[in-house]
Amino acid sequence: MGREVERLIEAAKRNRHGHRDSTMVLVAYRHGFRASEVCDLEWSQVELDTGRLHVRRAKKGTPSVHPIRGDEIRALRKPRRENSTEAYVFVSERGGSPSHPAPRQSRQDAVCHPSAHAAARLRLQARQ
Repeated sequence: MGREVERLIEAAKRNRHGHRDSTMVLVAYRHGFRASEVCDLEWSQVELDTGRLHVRRAKKGTPSVHPIRGDEIRALRKPRRENSTEAYVFVSERGGSPSHPAPRQSRQDAVCHPSAHAAARLRLQARQ
């Protein structure tokens, strides 16, 4: 993993939802996810016991199965324990998929909106 990605992950750890956000960056980087793909990642796609991730691609991409490394498995176990009833891996503060927020949820509460601005903010924090 490159130094820049490591710095992004470290910067993500320093916010209010540090573990969730740093795990999102790690998973997105390792599997080449678009923002929408990482936001829509469901537990039904993740096999922690066998170390496999069933990847569903957006924009006519080809589905595939990727191996999950030990550090990813360890990182994903925490949100699994904390949100055992959720269908989505990465949930917003009010529950549900970050890209499809719960009905009364504002855009500000969504994890992945706007993802480009969040990534830029993390890059700036990592440089400091």
